[in-house]
Amino acid sequence: MLFRLRALLTDEAVPSGQNMEVLSITAVISRGEIIEIMQVKTCGAFSCIGIACYKHMKATEVCQEGMAYCKLWRSVTQVTWNQYVTMWTAGCAPRCGPWEPCSAFSGYRCQQECCEARAVSCLRLDGSVGTAAAGAGSRSYAPLMMPALMCVTSQLIGRLLS
Repeated sequence: MLFRLRALLTDEAVPSGQNMEVLSITAVISRGEIIEIMQVKTCGAFSCIGIACYKHMKATEVCQEGMAYCKLWRSVTQVTWNQYVTMWTAGCAPRCGPWEPCSAFSGYRCQQECCEARAVSCLRLDGSVGTAAAGAGSRSYAPLMMPALMCVTSQLIGRLLS
């Protein structure tokens, strides 16, 4: 990335085969030297009311430092005794979670999408549920489950054979 930045600043040639995609960056330059490079991260940023209103939203925001993820979540609010309103909110977040992924059986709050923020918002806004890798801020017990399951299984087999 540093070579690409220098290429942009000094008109150096980009090596062949390198994709020169648009990259939003902030560079601090002092006396002609690059002293700090920060990649600008952008996420979709909006709130709307409706079953699938988020599919048409285009507004974005630049994430502050420490906000490494883009998140889209749903909240359902009871307006009258028999009427509910679905509200969607998107924006920058420090991590994925803590809500469950959205489904037909989700509670009042759920997470539709969460992904690592990039120069262009990573939110798909297409109705599919998507979450960043488990090690990237959301909880996953799958790595712990397999050894525990194997241990329990071996103990049960041992008891059956003895």
